[in-house]
Amino acid sequence: MNRFYNDLEEQYEIEAAKKLAEKEIILNLSGMDSTDSIEQAVKGLPGVKQAATRMEDKQIKITYLPEQVDLEQIKEAIQEEGCQIINRLD
Repeated sequence: MNRFYNDLEEQYEIEAAKKLAEKEIILNLSGMDSTDSIEQAVKGLPGVKQAATRMEDKQIKITYLPEQVDLEQIKEAIQEEGCQIINRLD
């Protein structure tokens, strides 16, 4: 029984460490005609945990692991979909 709790505690600590390593950014975009293709392009990058667009605000909110993907890769994926980053909100 003790081993079970030790394993559970270790798993919890691992998940907590992963959360600390995650970063979240919100980008304002121009040229956004559709949300699906931009989301899919960004979600397809290794290290991107979540990507959600808001068409009415022309924004994308991205949760990512900076040790696996950098902002330049995210920028390139967005630009390949025909959008430009106007600014970054943090």
